[in-house]
Amino acid sequence: MKLNLIRLRESIKDSNITIEKHPTEDLFIYGYFKHPLSKTKSIWNEYSIMCRGLILNSEGEIIERAFDKFWTFRNHITGNLISLSENRIVKLPDSAPKIYEKLDGTMGVLYWVKDIPYIATQRSFSSLKAIKASEIIQRKYLQETLKLDRQFSYIFEVIYPEASLVVNYGEEEDLVLIGVIDKETGMSVQNISELGFRTKKDLTDEFKNFTNFNEIEEANINNLEGVVLEYNNSLRIKIKFPWYKEIHKELQSVINAEYQMIESINKLRKYYGYKENPLSTTLIMEAIKNGKKQEDFVNELNIDQIDRGAIKWVCRQWNNHEETNKSVSELFNQSLEYGNTPDDRIWKWKSRYLDKYYD
Repeated sequence: MKLNLIRLRESIKDSNITIEKHPTEDLFIYGYFKHPLSKTKSIWNEYSIMCRGLILNSEGEIIERAFDKFWTFRNHITGNLISLSENRIVKLPDSAPKIYEKLDGTMGVLYWVKDIPYIATQRSFSSLKAIKASEIIQRKYLQETLKLDRQFSYIFEVIYPEASLVVNYGEEEDLVLIGVIDKETGMSVQNISELGFRTKKDLTDEFKNFTNFNEIEEANINNLEGVVLEYNNSLRIKIKFPWYKEIHKELQSVINAEYQMIESINKLRKYYGYKENPLSTTLIMEAIKNGKKQEDFVNELNIDQIDRGAIKWVCRQWNNHEETNKSVSELFNQSLEYGNTPDDRIWKWKSRYLDKYYD
């Protein structure tokens, strides 16, 4: 299937849709990112709802596609009419939905480069999460991926400690297959349990006696983000449990506050003419010479640097020096990694926030 690139780009030009080119291949990923301080409204249309991990080539051909944007349940209006987040109103199908666990990891889309499987996150080929997910699928599921029918796209939830959000999965590192999509039609494949991957848990029987969505929401199961309702027509609806929404709201408040602080500090630096000591390979070499560990160096990065991809850059430079005992002089803000990984701000958030702030 081929999309009209002119119409696609016209429809998303004033939206929060991002585009990232693959570092080496003729691939472009279209994702969604709204900066915490942004006041722009999301624009959803027939094109933008596809842009949550949509991978195209330069001709507009769909290489891989993820789930269309779907929304969170708010309340019942009347009968089978419900309201969702972002003021969406939906009429429910007459058929009963399947109910699955909603995992609190990172969504990943399987794609291929020269028959080698990789995972892209919702808006990036090269984020820390994408790199980690690609390492997991190549290490744990290489043979299973080689057997897959490539007329379909395969959607995973990526779980590992460094990217933990709210739900506690311990030290678990895994990929959970949460969906298979027909690339041509965008419709979901129903039976995905026989492909050799761990799959999302079917909770339909556990909720069979519930008469409405409010009752499901009130189940409020601890350490479970919520559930996803899936209908035969590929309609998906999220229900998030109250405990999760409360904790996530607090985390988002911390992230928003730090972004606001960074913005204010940058304005003050500019006003007072402060000169920065830019992140560079020179600083890394000094740290190595003084016996500092890579993890300790990374933990001292500020959130602005992390948000712009500094962790990946530091790891590359550090590992390159340890392997070759040489270093190429480079400033982080002139590197390939600079500025392209907005969701890296979540990386190890508990150690960055909870271990550094006190009563």
